[in-house]
Amino acid sequence: MLPAPATSQVLEELTAVAMGRRPAERIVENARLVNVHSQEILEGSVAITSGRIAAVGEVHGSGPDTEVIDAQGAYVLPGYVEPHAHPWMIATPDSYGEYALRRGTTTIAGEMLNMQAETTPTGMRRIHDDLQRMPIRWFWTVRATGQSGEELEEIFPWADWEDYLAHEDVAVLGEVTGWPQALAGDPELLRRIAAARRRGLAVDAHSAGAGPKRIPGLAAAGFTSDHEAITVEEARAALRAGLNVQLRHSSLRPDIETLLPLIQETDAWHRLAITTDGAAPAWSGRYGLADGIVRIPHRARDPDPEGGRSRDPQPGHADRQGPRPRRARARLRGRPADRPRFRRAAARAGHGGRPHGVRARRARGRPLPGRLGRAPDRAAARPRERARRPRELPAALGAARHGRP
Repeated sequence: MLPAPATSQVLEELTAVAMGRRPAERIVENARLVNVHSQEILEGSVAITSGRIAAVGEVHGSGPDTEVIDAQGAYVLPGYVEPHAHPWMIATPDSYGEYALRRGTTTIAGEMLNMQAETTPTGMRRIHDDLQRMPIRWFWTVRATGQSGEELEEIFPWADWEDYLAHEDVAVLGEVTGWPQALAGDPELLRRIAAARRRGLAVDAHSAGAGPKRIPGLAAAGFTSDHEAITVEEARAALRAGLNVQLRHSSLRPDIETLLPLIQETDAWHRLAITTDGAAPAWSGRYGLADGIVRIPHRARDPDPEGGRSRDPQPGHADRQGPRPRRARARLRGRPADRPRFRRAAARAGHGGRPHGVRARRARGRPLPGRLGRAPDRAAARPRERARRPRELPAALGAARHGRP
């Protein structure tokens, strides 16, 4: 569980450690400190007490009971923030959070469409309150629209929806897939955007296909961020319109390399973020989460000084090793005619749902076309052997998928 808000006693302890009057509980030394405030990388140490950072840089609070960790020149930086996650797509939220924490992500804004659509506001609050017992900070991204254009009042009644917004950990009105409705002036959607803005929430657009010309309209409709830019032109237009831009890189779309010119040209770092969106388990297990994305711009700016291959390959990167994760493919088992859905479609097509294609022609003793017809026995005698890669699932995500604790 995360530390409680600091009391006066905790503040006194932190101050005493920072000033050297009291030894720290733990010190990480010989580290490269990534200072996100000054935009510097400095050599130094980190002093920790009461579950909080007391001092960074030159630390004097060591004692006989202090645990000292030698970082040996490794980077030490604040925990990553995932601004747009779909934990329900690939695992349970708690197993996703456990895996993210091991990869250095300490804060998640999670969108939970299926839970929000299937439970009451009270049930949703219980789910989110239970997540806060984890040693990771959860924020809740509330949906304003469904995924496929459902009626807003039907899927998210206004009374329930206002109750969601009142939760203290709701930070984002997110994944607004109905952005064309907003641009068309839909009064119900604009009402919800306005309500979220009055509460100080961010409003995130799922603006796939909007293009640079329509992005200014999103800003005018009350959106504050977007995570669907796939070209430098789209991302640049969003920045110029006043939107915060989340640069996505995952199995959904590995776009970070395409967007590298924007990262290199802009000074608006405070308006950029990175997100893995809804990455598949195999991708997350191989490439990580935010910890994997940040390596790509870093390597583009500072390639391996020894000219060797990267130890942590990234898809699409010049140093990539091995094949990319394959997309999951549905395999239809048995003859197509054994499927009721196929039979109905086949009947409409006028051939009564009988099997067709190469296997059907062989079964009926008819000649096969072209090269297949000349050597059916040779083709049958040498069945194709295809090496199957083992599934790469993180332990936590794999356990969740198979129902194990």
